[in-house]
Amino acid sequence: YMYEWPGYAKSSGMPTEENVFQSIEGTYKYLIEERHAKPSQIILYGMSLGSGPTCWLASKYPVGGIIVQSGFTSICRVVSSHCGCKGYCMCCVPGCSFCCDLFDNLGAVNKIRCPVFILHSKEDEVIPIEHANHMLDALGPKAHRYILETSKHDFFPVHTLEVRTV
Repeated sequence: YMYEWPGYAKSSGMPTEENVFQSIEGTYKYLIEERHAKPSQIILYGMSLGSGPTCWLASKYPVGGIIVQSGFTSICRVVSSHCGCKGYCMCCVPGCSFCCDLFDNLGAVNKIRCPVFILHSKEDEVIPIEHANHMLDALGPKAHRYILETSKHDFFPVHTLEVRTV
């Protein structure tokens, strides 16, 4: 089952952090309450910005596992990595209006109890590989990884992955 967050593709509404969280939470509740799915049957997948709601939901509700492709530690940390500063973007980007960090995946991973699979590329030009490394460090042994040597942010050759049942 797939969902779209507000303001994306054909979905109406504003893509605020709160609205995105409500959207994925509503999808989860629909699967549990209406489709009678067991939490262990739900595998979340979030790519890039989608890693935010994916990590948030997995930190709040039980799921069978999550897959994070080209994910980030937080929005402000992504901006910081592109502006050349070491701290949060509100400290270094003139006119930045973030009053807090958005989609704090690094904070959420400490509450995730399911297996996590992280896909990332060393040559991701949007979200540097350091974001995946920080997430992997924070997740510890419940995390598995597949790191590509060469691939851009929006192109991840999933056909090259070997899928095995463990």
